[in-house]
Amino acid sequence: MHIPLRGKRREVVTSVISKRLKKKLEDSENPLLGYNDSVNWAEKYYGVKIKYNTLSTYMKRHFKTKLKVPRKPYYKKDEAIEVFKKLPN
Repeated sequence: MHIPLRGKRREVVTSVISKRLKKKLEDSENPLLGYNDSVNWAEKYYGVKIKYNTLSTYMKRHFKTKLKVPRKPYYKKDEAIEVFKKLPN
């Protein structure tokens, strides 16, 4: 049985894109709004189509990024505090 050797995996996110991406992530005035925004940014400025999964995995691995998910606040919090205060000790 002969298994053909495959070539070296090509680097999709180049070092230039990586450096600029790091600067863009650190920019607080004009930040990236998500992974879709980063894919569009790379295509707009570098003309490189990078898949969403590839770029998001790269950013998570190299820059420790996360999606911030807004959570619904506890809507009965004020009521719970009032009930707690009324309980006899």
